[in-house]
Amino acid sequence: MKDSRPIVSVIMSVYNEKEEWIMESVNSILNQTFSDLEFIIVNDNPTNKDCIDILEKVEKLDPRIHIMTNERNSGLAYSMNRAMEIAKGKYVARMDADDISLPTRLANQVEYLDRHKDISILGTQIKMFGHQEKYWINLSSPKEIKAKMFFKSCIAHPTAMFRIETLQKYNLFYDETYKSTQDYDLWSRALFNVKLANLNKILLLYRIHEKQTSIAKKKEQESNFQNSQLNLLSNLIEDLSVEQRELSKYIWNGEKLESIEDQKKFKDLVLEIIEKNRALKVFDPKEFEVPLINILVKKQFHKDMSNYMLLAKRAVGNNLFYTIFRKMRKSYNKTSTKTRYNFSGTRNK
Repeated sequence: MKDSRPIVSVIMSVYNEKEEWIMESVNSILNQTFSDLEFIIVNDNPTNKDCIDILEKVEKLDPRIHIMTNERNSGLAYSMNRAMEIAKGKYVARMDADDISLPTRLANQVEYLDRHKDISILGTQIKMFGHQEKYWINLSSPKEIKAKMFFKSCIAHPTAMFRIETLQKYNLFYDETYKSTQDYDLWSRALFNVKLANLNKILLLYRIHEKQTSIAKKKEQESNFQNSQLNLLSNLIEDLSVEQRELSKYIWNGEKLESIEDQKKFKDLVLEIIEKNRALKVFDPKEFEVPLINILVKKQFHKDMSNYMLLAKRAVGNNLFYTIFRKMRKSYNKTSTKTRYNFSGTRNK
């Protein structure tokens, strides 16, 4: 007897997006070349009449659509967890109410996950449109993604497709205390139990608009990112001191370390992180150490750089050091014909 459950459950939350955007987003899922799906849409703005009216129209478009309504505005993490609780699919695909999935997105992701049983979270590349048009190209291999996730998010949230059975096994759901950057928190917890990958195909159009990020929300995002990154760091250094926690922020924030004393302490912290990772084998050494040493160089302002180069070689070994150095030189030479390096932490204009 054929299983009546859909292969894919697409989950989406609606709050205050324009009707035109919601309809474009919904139709981009309904018009997928892969049709064995259910589409769960959560209304996270239950007191807004316009939102209710729009979703009543949406529900009539296709029998595969199911509308859920929260009792109150509860946030994206809560809405997605609620949708995943009732999802029947083997795979769960994220979607945002202001983005557009290209027609073969789901087909490509299902095909890949069917062939790669070891991958549990799969994203795709995206193209931004609207107020800004550019490509967002992420790393693709699980080894690269795991190491670089220490520094930034490597999976575009609205492109993600999950192997739901594996997420349930490791209790990998959204932390509802996070009102932003819920995705990065989830990825940073998931990478210790499952593999993450990206398809090397642009399969989603990501809308950029003026209402996306307020100054207050940006500060909240930065704080949440920092919490997730500190949690990652605690997997390498269990008992982080208050001073180490403060210094570790400079790994991610791009700011200068003005005093020589702080620069030396920062150097010691980075070298300890490298040593701990080599001992514990959490992240691939090459993928992990290249950006760390790059950051360390940008934070150091020694007049005698030869002493620093000797220190860096001792930290990572000759072969890896020269690999890093060549990459850095190539990167900086592209940005300046007069000065090869700008040790203030930013590239020359």
